[in-house]
Amino acid sequence: MALIRIGSEAPGFTLSDQDRKAISLSDFKGKNVLIWFFPRAFGGNWTREASGFRDRIHNFKEKNTQLLGITFSSSDELKKWSDEIGFNSILLCDATRSVAMAYGAALSPDQERATRMSVLIGPDGKIRKI
Repeated sequence: MALIRIGSEAPGFTLSDQDRKAISLSDFKGKNVLIWFFPRAFGGNWTREASGFRDRIHNFKEKNTQLLGITFSSSDELKKWSDEIGFNSILLCDATRSVAMAYGAALSPDQERATRMSVLIGPDGKIRKI
């Protein structure tokens, strides 16, 4: 069950991306942010989902929206997968599961894979849609 609610402040975080660069939610203040939790890199269904996001990235940019994919896969795995499918946005490694737990995409730190879900955060930092 999600710990967040529509209208609540989005939990902040800093995670490493596919290039091992530290990315924080606060980096996107003033923008919409769509967080996409997914089970792992290299999965068939998530590759189709990622390809759909990749192919519509211009729609997100037109709406001042940053896409952030979050999973438990390592930064190295995310880099390989991103390069393989030509993904054109940010993928983040939540190795400790802390972000997934804060948003309700994981129930415990030993959960093997993130639960598929998306969260839209408005420019004001508040949850708009789950």
